[in-house]
Amino acid sequence: MTDSDPGVLTVLNPRYRSVKNRATERLNGTLSTYRDPVRVSTPKSFTDDAIAVQALTAYGGTDESDRADRVSLLVAAADNRSVARAVRDAELVLNASEGEVENRGVYRSAEAHVDNANRQFDRAQRTLERANDSSGRQAIRQRAQAIRTLRTAYRQAHQAMHMLDRGTGTTVWVADRSDPIRNGTRAVNRTVLVEVSDLRPWTLGNLTVSVDGEQRMERPLRTVGGGPLENGTVPVRVRLTDRVNEIVVGVTDTDRKPGKDGAGGERVTATVRLDGDGLNDTYEQEGLGTDPLDPDSDSAETPDDESANSRSRGRACASPGGPAGTRFGASGSPVPAGGRYRW
Repeated sequence: MTDSDPGVLTVLNPRYRSVKNRATERLNGTLSTYRDPVRVSTPKSFTDDAIAVQALTAYGGTDESDRADRVSLLVAAADNRSVARAVRDAELVLNASEGEVENRGVYRSAEAHVDNANRQFDRAQRTLERANDSSGRQAIRQRAQAIRTLRTAYRQAHQAMHMLDRGTGTTVWVADRSDPIRNGTRAVNRTVLVEVSDLRPWTLGNLTVSVDGEQRMERPLRTVGGGPLENGTVPVRVRLTDRVNEIVVGVTDTDRKPGKDGAGGERVTATVRLDGDGLNDTYEQEGLGTDPLDPDSDSAETPDDESANSRSRGRACASPGGPAGTRFGASGSPVPAGGRYRW
């Protein structure tokens, strides 16, 4: 923008130079707090905007009064949109978490915060309406007051979301647990589909992937947008050189208390175990009772000792010595007759 733009103040009188510089510095600083075109990440944005707009009252009664009024109008309108979105986000999170928060006291408290956010937002609207009916210093001062009220509404909305997020927690899991038969003589690339669910996904830290205790990757967990409930699947690619592997994926939830290492939040992880026997680890543990990190361990569900036949369990279960009537699903997991395992 240039000084010829209607929303930019020129400095015809050096006496106002410091006023313009202070206001410009505050307003430019808030730009870095936007997570998307509407949502901001901190209530400090409204503090800075209110201070900047309040400073513009110095231009009241001068040749720059109309431009100062225009700047205050634009800033207040932008902040109003941000808080309207924050309140709506809080309402969405409140509705989505109903029945999910075990502590009903926490849910009721969050509900009260959302109600307070709506009341403060409505109060700010009335102040903005009065500003539109005013002019000069009074209009600018009223917009600064409205922005401070919007800040309170923003804090109430985000406090509600914070409480609900802590009450439900973060879920991380591996979507594809298939374990194709392989002998481990050649390295393979494995795509791990990591699904993450969180009410406030923007509070999550980096996604990490470790194989057998060695961290292979760390990357920011980018959500669909900047809002709540925007969760999804993140594909990550790792190279496996051995037949038996334990893959651990995890994120840090900064909304929750630090773990034992004190690293700024609770670490939430999911593990998938591969041993190249054709059976996924969940089925081995919960269906067969075998070791998901041993391709030739014994099953407690059959009379035979499969660990003595030197054959991978996937092939052993498909042989005449396996359970009668065994069928196999798409992931290589046995499906018992008359039923279906969903892992």
